[in-house]
Amino acid sequence: MGEENDVMLLCNWSSPVVKIVQLALKLRVPFEYVEEDLKNKKPLVAQIQSYSQEVLVHKGKPVVESLIIAKYIDETWKNSPQFLPEDPYKRAKVLFWCSFVQQHVKQNSLYF
Repeated sequence: MGEENDVMLLCNWSSPVVKIVQLALKLRVPFEYVEEDLKNKKPLVAQIQSYSQEVLVHKGKPVVESLIIAKYIDETWKNSPQFLPEDPYKRAKVLFWCSFVQQHVKQNSLYF
């Protein structure tokens, strides 16, 4: 099985924070995008997505939460352009703003 078949993103189109994950993936590896209906989730997806609206499945293993997924992608595919800066201070700034946006969206959205 090729690497492109090993990467799947489970999410809903209306999730604004999933854009972070989509961008990080598009920089590195082909992936399968699986649109999930929030009202009719498959049992496995419902169990995994009880923690997060976005789930990356790589080689059958789920990774949740957009910032954690972005870090995972950077650490897994090191030969491609990095999503997060290598400089610790710059990386901290990017993570702060991603976290800020994510929290703001969750607090002000009926989606979550």
